[in-house]
Amino acid sequence: MGMSNTMSETNIRLAATEDRFSSDPEVSYTLAAPYYYDEALFRSEQSRVFAQSWRFACHRTEIPHTGDYVTLGLDNESILIIRYKDETIRAFYNVCPHRASQLVKPGSSGNKPSGISCPYHSWTFNHDGTLRGASRCERVKNFNKEDFSLTPVRVEELCGFIFISLNIDAPSLGAQAVGLDDLLNRECTGLEDYSLVARSDFDVKTNWKVIIDNFIENYHLTLSGPEHKKFADLVSSEEHESKIRTHDVWTEFISPAGRPDNSAFQWTEPRNLGGGNDFITIHLFPDMGFVLFPGVNALSLFYTRPTGPETCTLVTSYYAPTTELDEATKAGVHYFSDELSPEDIELCEGVQRGLRSRAYHQGRLMVDAERTGLSEHGVHAFHAWIRSFMLD
Repeated sequence: MGMSNTMSETNIRLAATEDRFSSDPEVSYTLAAPYYYDEALFRSEQSRVFAQSWRFACHRTEIPHTGDYVTLGLDNESILIIRYKDETIRAFYNVCPHRASQLVKPGSSGNKPSGISCPYHSWTFNHDGTLRGASRCERVKNFNKEDFSLTPVRVEELCGFIFISLNIDAPSLGAQAVGLDDLLNRECTGLEDYSLVARSDFDVKTNWKVIIDNFIENYHLTLSGPEHKKFADLVSSEEHESKIRTHDVWTEFISPAGRPDNSAFQWTEPRNLGGGNDFITIHLFPDMGFVLFPGVNALSLFYTRPTGPETCTLVTSYYAPTTELDEATKAGVHYFSDELSPEDIELCEGVQRGLRSRAYHQGRLMVDAERTGLSEHGVHAFHAWIRSFMLD
């Protein structure tokens, strides 16, 4: 797929500077800076990366009843995800096949108990997307209701989490992310029945990939701000005890817990979700993460909603087996959302400003041969995935 003419300035800059990204993580540099701010590259990314990948929509317990729905924006499309009467989840393009009116307001959620009705001419659709009724259709020559169903979008469920893809030919999420469901189910028994218990949204002045770069690597934990130094006290300080492992479309970081009386937040009992008490982060391509904290009885989700080449919304949400949270879990949610995340955002926004400097083009990735938890080979895997989509 060729790039458009509007990318000429970017192509000139990329061609004029040696690309030092390497397939060997130990000698590689990062993505080139324009990937983080160029308008044309951002537009191409929407169709080449996001429209081709599996994107998180919600947890199944957020739409528990027939007719419950949420919407998701993706590649300039609005997608309607709705629970059908047979307990399955369906997804459709949020557009009426009659005259292109959007069926529900983008960004909305709610319940359509008796079906989906177009606000323009009241065409009504069943929860499975078939056309139930259209005023005066009996007077229209050769009009067949079967020809005007809503256009479906692929849906897949992983451990209770609902994902969609606009790519009708994409391999299933389960086939791509082999082993991810096993890890999540091992650590969180009954995850498909967890409920949303907290959520924080941050409007961030940075490209979404800066956020993900920061999420994947732990090199900065003991080297940046005061909240990160507190956080480093929450996990084991022994470098050889933590590892980052990369898979086909996901990366895992696992480190033993630190002291219960750490300076980030206090916990007295190990996490009790069915697995262990390790600190675990998981990145699922392109822009989703799962986090488990020591002593915190909730699974945190971390994902972005890109809003421009240098802006995005960062969402941190928490799912738990009960809505009655213990004190350590409340403290962990508070620390991550209200103390650590703002410091991370400040760091990321500083990176975004620096990416436009004429003195910067690519940075050297700090990858060690042992692939320890402080190595940046997870960032390399993420950048390689981006390049595979964008340079195909």
